[in-house]
Amino acid sequence: MDEQTRVRALAIGRIVAGTALLLAPTLASKPWIGGVAGASGARVLARGLGIRDLVLGVGVIVARQRGESPKGWLQAGVAADAIDCVSVGVGAHHAPLLGRLAVAAVAGGAGVEGVRLLGSLDH
Repeated sequence: MDEQTRVRALAIGRIVAGTALLLAPTLASKPWIGGVAGASGARVLARGLGIRDLVLGVGVIVARQRGESPKGWLQAGVAADAIDCVSVGVGAHHAPLLGRLAVAAVAGGAGVEGVRLLGSLDH
């Protein structure tokens, strides 16, 4: 898979995840935070994270369409993914283990791919 395709795939994945958190916050955040996902405050926070990921993904797509580097957007995405990994490790002990592992794997994988892409953009 070439760099352009990988950048686009990462952005689309972020858009899909963000949209899920925005439109179905309880369902999308339950693996991450467990049974509290249905609480009003949890839904607000999930939607906020959804907007974050949606904007980061769209930012990458728009930058590429304009012929600009998506580097800043990718850097922000890597930072967000790192924060998500740390938060699931320290703050979600009440959530189901399998869900926490899945969230850490997805965020960690996206973060690693973002770092790889940033490295290839520098060359």
